[in-house]
Amino acid sequence: MFSWFLEVWQRITEIFVRNFRFLEVWQRITEIFIRNFRFLEGWQRITEIFTRKDLVDFSFEIIMDISMVHQDSTLDKASREPDGNMCADSPILQNFERRNSIVAPYTSRIRSSDECTLSPSTKDEIMALGYPSNGGIFEGYSFINSFDFDYGVSRWVSECLTREQVKKVCVSRKNASNSFYEDEEIDVERRATLDDYKNSDYQKGHLVAAGNHRYSFQAYERTFCLRNIAPMYENTNFILGKIEKQAQRLAKDKGKVHIITGPVFHDAKKEPIFVKEGSKVRVPDAFFKVLAHDDTHKKHNIHRVFAYIVENKNDDDEDIKKALKDIKNARVNLALINDLTGLNILGEIDERKLVGDCNRKQKTSRGIGS
Repeated sequence: MFSWFLEVWQRITEIFVRNFRFLEVWQRITEIFIRNFRFLEGWQRITEIFTRKDLVDFSFEIIMDISMVHQDSTLDKASREPDGNMCADSPILQNFERRNSIVAPYTSRIRSSDECTLSPSTKDEIMALGYPSNGGIFEGYSFINSFDFDYGVSRWVSECLTREQVKKVCVSRKNASNSFYEDEEIDVERRATLDDYKNSDYQKGHLVAAGNHRYSFQAYERTFCLRNIAPMYENTNFILGKIEKQAQRLAKDKGKVHIITGPVFHDAKKEPIFVKEGSKVRVPDAFFKVLAHDDTHKKHNIHRVFAYIVENKNDDDEDIKKALKDIKNARVNLALINDLTGLNILGEIDERKLVGDCNRKQKTSRGIGS
């Protein structure tokens, strides 16, 4: 009986995650059921989570559908295939999916009533320094990206991190699902899939760091969308994480920091490598990360820029060893990143208003891709 209940619970979870991102509440519900198998006692604890009667009533209707299985063994048999799996036309599951249109109105109420959650930066705030390129643009909950349908990874991902967001910590690895999921806004033939990364030699590396968005369950969970993921070596992922810590420090100190991240492909120098045989996801040769903040010490509207390239190589690479010692060893000129990627990062801003790693005439500062 309990194994059947878990199948139903998994299906419900998939519906919630796929259609209305009800993760903040759903994660807490699931944790209670995992810890406590006694159905009614578990449900009493769940109802304490909800503060709105309409949410309790709605959730109780869902759970009552599950309890029907316990009360009616005939329905249990009728709802299963010969191999024991759930039938797609099970009356219980049809009832769950029929309620999809009911759940959506409640999700915004939960977000607005959550005292811990902060709102993410708006689209205008995120893209205030311009678009690095056009085409394949998608808006995430807390970031905006341009997806490369040929390579199965984003060309760039942009976010805007504020002092308030960094200081507000509502999410940790212990109270979040940390589950990667496919982007259903992209056709299955063109998007990266979980199977692409299964049994590969690479980590699923975040472009927008999950740790940057712990001010909101929804913002945090959205960073696990495969649209925000690229195949990385472990040390590459670690070095990018150190740069992201620098971005968080800048946000606290300066009030706000813009972060643009993406892959670098050395097309002219080597044959493409894919995450595994048969996959359409190409492994980047390196990653760039650009940090930009307003220089509050200047009278004019000046932006200070920090630009980095981290090679996507194994532990024996000399550039990796240097960057592990100090991320300053990964700093390059912004012009080099734009030259290698074909992007136009911060290109809409008058170069007289840019200081730091931003001499557009200097395209090389160290050996890249050798």
